[in-house]
Amino acid sequence: MEQIRKKHRIEESKEKTEDESTTDNKEICKSWQNLNCDVLHIIFKYLNYYDLSSASQVCRSWSDVANHEKRTRGPSCFIRRAKDMKYITSSGNNYNKKLIDCVRIKPSISINFSVGNESFISQGCHTGYLPYDCDLVSLNSYGTVINNEETQDDNDNIVCMLFPEVPNINVSMYTFNVYNWKRTKELYSNKFKTMFQASNNEDCRKTKCMILLCDWNGRGIALNIMKALKNGLCNSKASIWGGIAKNLIVCATENDKRTCKKTSNCVAITIIGTKMKTWTILLDEKCDTKKLVEDKLKAFKESVQLKRHSIGFMFACCLRGLNMYEEPNVESTIFKELFPKVPLVGCFGNGEFGKKIINEKAKKKRFVLCNSVSTSFMILTYNT
Repeated sequence: MEQIRKKHRIEESKEKTEDESTTDNKEICKSWQNLNCDVLHIIFKYLNYYDLSSASQVCRSWSDVANHEKRTRGPSCFIRRAKDMKYITSSGNNYNKKLIDCVRIKPSISINFSVGNESFISQGCHTGYLPYDCDLVSLNSYGTVINNEETQDDNDNIVCMLFPEVPNINVSMYTFNVYNWKRTKELYSNKFKTMFQASNNEDCRKTKCMILLCDWNGRGIALNIMKALKNGLCNSKASIWGGIAKNLIVCATENDKRTCKKTSNCVAITIIGTKMKTWTILLDEKCDTKKLVEDKLKAFKESVQLKRHSIGFMFACCLRGLNMYEEPNVESTIFKELFPKVPLVGCFGNGEFGKKIINEKAKKKRFVLCNSVSTSFMILTYNT
């Protein structure tokens, strides 16, 4: 009799468990039904790239919403302040963990700008928060720029710019140092010369730009590169931006292996694509008042036609900024007032690369690509 009662109690408990399980499943189904496309769009806006990629693998409807969200995201720019990095370990794991939350896109290349203390930039490779095939350039300079905030004092803030992988836009990075430049000079000079000179109709439709960054030892390499492709850069479609920083470190993947090149003296980043447009302007040493800067950038705005995604670059001489205008954030503030939706990043250095027209009224214009006491702006805009 006791065994029958036990068996009856076990059967009752099983029935209750099955009923509870069925109820839970129904509740889960109801909650999933509430996650329609409109709700998913709202949720996915707050996900970083890694979480968004995981969500895209749940089902087809989630994948469609996630892919749509990816297309709405352009270049990602953010600043990591020194106060947020006080718990960095020797390997930088805590720092990388915080940076992961800021990575909104899958980047093809990352450029980091720092100023002041070189301890962090000299620690080594900081790509733990980036995809394995993403290259990184870290510059130590005399100041950083992000949007309308220019910093020209000693601090450990780092400004990060992540450029995404975009269909029909090819991003390539080339590194050089003073030890191997003589052996590779002719090879790379000819390569860049061919790359920036249109040889057929397809090349003519492609917009091309070069970001050229170097330290003081690598300025001779940069001058040789610009000399080789000067004719190509001086056409209406090709642009150049960059300058001379205090030092730089390159973390790149070569032959399926991540390497950190502390000996790199010069980096050339080429960006070529059919869906991309670029515009550049140089504020020279004569443009030394707020009124002149405003007038020149207003004229620049008239020629710019922004597409869906845009990013602005600024490389200024260390003698400009607060030293020239006796008040902070002058040039970046004017730029942001004219281009409020374009994120702006950059730094202060010892020399600026950009097209300066010498004889503007002459039939045959003369261009200078390496300048001093100037500010070089570039806007890169594209569709996806």
